[in-house]
Amino acid sequence: MRANPTSEQVQRDGSKVLCKLAQDADKRTVIAAAGTSVVLEAMMAHAGHANVQEQGCWALAHFDYGNHDITTAIVVAGGIPVLLAAMTAHTWHAGVQEVGCWALSNLTVSDTATAIADAGSICVVLSAMRAHTGLSSWFWQRGGMFTGHARVQEQGCAALTNLSVIADNKTAIAAAGGIPVVLAAMKAYSGDVSVQDYGCGALATLAVNVDNNTAIAAAGGISVVLAAMKEHIGHADVQTYGCWALANLASNTNNNTAMAASGGVSVVLAAMKALMGHKDLQAHGCKALVNLASNADNRTAIVAAGGIPVVLAVMTAHTGYTRVQEYSCCALCFIGWTDTTLQTRIKDEGGVAVVQAAVAAFGATTNCKEQGQQLLHKLAQV
Repeated sequence: MRANPTSEQVQRDGSKVLCKLAQDADKRTVIAAAGTSVVLEAMMAHAGHANVQEQGCWALAHFDYGNHDITTAIVVAGGIPVLLAAMTAHTWHAGVQEVGCWALSNLTVSDTATAIADAGSICVVLSAMRAHTGLSSWFWQRGGMFTGHARVQEQGCAALTNLSVIADNKTAIAAAGGIPVVLAAMKAYSGDVSVQDYGCGALATLAVNVDNNTAIAAAGGISVVLAAMKEHIGHADVQTYGCWALANLASNTNNNTAMAASGGVSVVLAAMKALMGHKDLQAHGCKALVNLASNADNRTAIVAAGGIPVVLAVMTAHTGYTRVQEYSCCALCFIGWTDTTLQTRIKDEGGVAVVQAAVAAFGATTNCKEQGQQLLHKLAQV
């Protein structure tokens, strides 16, 4: 590639070969160390060639696949402005936008997210998603898989999810109009598992911010998440990120009332029952029940929908996972907070032994012990 720097074909094909080589995890570090600067040089020299930009983005995305050292090296080498320049110059090329967003997503970790956002990535990602909202009138085939505008939405949502790990980025994404863009993607591609997966993930991380939480609900985000979970009941990632989004959204009192009225209790419990072995899903599901149970009517609804045996089954299935035990104890404590009838239901379902085990377990969190002991005290009185 360095011997033929002016050849668009050599640079395109060379980047493609490096991408393929980097798919081998054993070779990735060596290929990335030698190839990063070569790929960046190719992209800068052929900024007007969409095919070079696309293949360069593919290579960078594969170089940086879960390796923090490679991530840092690409950022230090100036990879972010090169990626953003490629996406800005080729707005209407779905391939550049898809893989550019993917590369940005891979590069965005906690210690790079601020710099990547400061370079203008939020606006570039949102521009990509806005430019590719509808079904593509043309597709191309790579490796037997057709790629179209859905993949731009998928990778755009993934990039926003990772960018929003930083508090300031949550605010910036919302200020740039990111919430309606994510919701539009999820509505347009309701049947696409990956769009729903990353869309729920983006909403979950954005909803940690109080103002965003309100804005997502006001824009219809609760119904969008519930629709995604109903349509993809057997898909663990959609259910996990969906429960996470609902848990965060339900931290707002107004939202948890609206969520229950929209059938949120049954959707969360259906996810937990369908995928009992997925511990992160169960943790987020139990946290959603905790927040929903802050409302008295919701507590009754959770019990009526069979929530008590579900939570107890989760605790029994994941005895060694502290987050599950903590949120489960909190959920049961909230459910039985003042209603002796509900406390009796918990006791009759075998709750005493399960909660005692959680409280006594090695590594139990302080909150788990406090909530569990409060519940046990209440159960001893009925």
